[in-house]
Amino acid sequence: MKKMKKILHRAGIGLFLTLTPLLAVAQSDADVELLTGEFEAARPGAKRAEAANRLAAVLTREKALSNTYHFTRNTTEDSLRWILYSGLAQYYYDQALFRKCIHSAQLAIPPTCALKDTAGWFALLTMQTEAYVRTGDFDGARQSIRTCLEVAEKQGNPERLASAYNNMGALYHHMRDDSFSIVMYRKGLETLRQIPAPESLPMRAELLRNLGGAYGEMNRPKEAMQILREALAISEQLGDTMGIATAQSSMGLAAMAAGDWTQAEQYFSQALDGVRRLQHPVGMIYCLGYLGQVKQKQGLIAEAAAYYRQADEMAREMNFTEMEMKACEQLYALYRTSNPALALEYLERNKALGDSLYRMDAETQMKAFRVEYETAEKEHRIALQNEELKQRYLQLWLLAVGIVACLVVLYFVNRYRRLVRRRNRELRAINATKDKLFSVISHDLKSPAVAQKMAMEEILANLEDYDSETLSRYLGLFYRASEAQVDLLHNLLNWAHTQTDRITYEPSRFDLRDVMRDAMGLYIMSAENKEITLRTDFSDESCTVRADRQMVHTVLRNLVNNALKFSESGSEIRLVVKRSGSTVSAFVCDSGQGMTDEQIHSILHTDNLVTTRGTRGEKGSGLGLNICRELLVRNHSKLILRSRPGQGTEAGFEMGYVNE
Repeated sequence: MKKMKKILHRAGIGLFLTLTPLLAVAQSDADVELLTGEFEAARPGAKRAEAANRLAAVLTREKALSNTYHFTRNTTEDSLRWILYSGLAQYYYDQALFRKCIHSAQLAIPPTCALKDTAGWFALLTMQTEAYVRTGDFDGARQSIRTCLEVAEKQGNPERLASAYNNMGALYHHMRDDSFSIVMYRKGLETLRQIPAPESLPMRAELLRNLGGAYGEMNRPKEAMQILREALAISEQLGDTMGIATAQSSMGLAAMAAGDWTQAEQYFSQALDGVRRLQHPVGMIYCLGYLGQVKQKQGLIAEAAAYYRQADEMAREMNFTEMEMKACEQLYALYRTSNPALALEYLERNKALGDSLYRMDAETQMKAFRVEYETAEKEHRIALQNEELKQRYLQLWLLAVGIVACLVVLYFVNRYRRLVRRRNRELRAINATKDKLFSVISHDLKSPAVAQKMAMEEILANLEDYDSETLSRYLGLFYRASEAQVDLLHNLLNWAHTQTDRITYEPSRFDLRDVMRDAMGLYIMSAENKEITLRTDFSDESCTVRADRQMVHTVLRNLVNNALKFSESGSEIRLVVKRSGSTVSAFVCDSGQGMTDEQIHSILHTDNLVTTRGTRGEKGSGLGLNICRELLVRNHSKLILRSRPGQGTEAGFEMGYVNE
């Protein structure tokens, strides 16, 4: 898209740079409006691409787009909206339709941000700022400029930051606060010092022209002239004809403020030559008017009238009503004393032109009133329809509430039934576990105790008949039976505590190797009696974890006991504690009977008590591994079993490593 025009203020040519001829605008505007509507109505795909191409062609013809675009059905929606709405914003700006420019810029900004085109976003914000100023919406302009400043500051782009300060100064210049506008212009010039001279010259020239114009408005012609000379020198260095003409026009106004009519005439004449070369009619009209004012101040009435008439004729040819009124007003003032009849003629023309503008305003107001009236009628009808819809919606809402209430009741009834069924299943499972526990207590605990009592009575009755070797063998059997009963009692107690939530979780930091050593120490004698070797395989580095030490000790004790129970005499049991990264693992590995996949699944995922006899016929309760599983869950871990029948078992768990 071509470079956006800048705000050039009230001073000198700055006034006429933003005005646009009113001829031949209506047809193009109608074409653009029609094609925009077709584009917005078209659905995504080939038809939308065709509508976009037609609109882009008109915008390129009107020089609102500098490139020729050809869209296809594969062109993204963001790209379409960014290019077309940016072009529309530029088109409406060039046609001085500033409210439409603002609307198009607002539509172009979201896709521009989505495409991460920061330069395009900044340009749209700048154009939007200028359009807000032209419509007198200074609050909107101020908000856009603030956004420009934020974008430039985040990017650390001094050129864009200087441009934002320039626009801020222009805004306050339009608000008649030239003292603050001077501060903004000087901030922009200070920011440009961060940029090498060749790159900063165009922006520097513009800031200097605007700064000089502000000093001129404050009736400080000497300072204005000094600054404008520097701006003129830079524009001449750049070969910027419009910049040169703008500076010369502003210098002419400064010379007029100083009362130097000769110098003012010289600057206005030079500016007139420049805009003639550029074929800029608005600039020519303003320069002719300024030259007429100079000649009038010098008392050269005929020459002043000639300049005013040229401005009047050109304004009529271009259909610039306001500028034509200005020329008639100047000619009236010129002839009021010397030629009253001619002055009256110009006064009547001025009044007729004013009436024409008034009629145009009146027609516009009448159309606006008609639209407002029709809108009010439509709004009234819509309000009635909305009231009817509200009544229907209320009825539907009440019906929906009733249905939802029924569904909620059904949901809770169904949920209650599911809860009852689940509780019944849990109660059946608890009863089954209770029956199993009673069976364990009545059989596994009672039977060995009764047998021991009867055996002891037999030994005591026939003590003299037994030698020391036989007594030693019987006492060993008694010891192993007592040991099994003690283990069973411990497991029964732990299981009862877990089932009734009477075990409290009390975490602390400890080294898992120490707990494994403690558990191993309890079974050294049992291992020796069964001729089994207990071997440790510990990591050299710290294996500190955070858990309930007593619970972990109970788990390891059960794992070691199980390994001893199911290992053959002469075998080896490895007690492994290792650290790998942020994980500490503890495993008890034996080469005993092993387990099937079904047994492992039952232990890990059900509450069934799996009982298996040991290598010497030791009978277990099935509680040990269940207790291990539940205690590990309370310590944020889980029981791990790896086993194959006849190939031994690896039983253990993993916990997170904690720095000491």
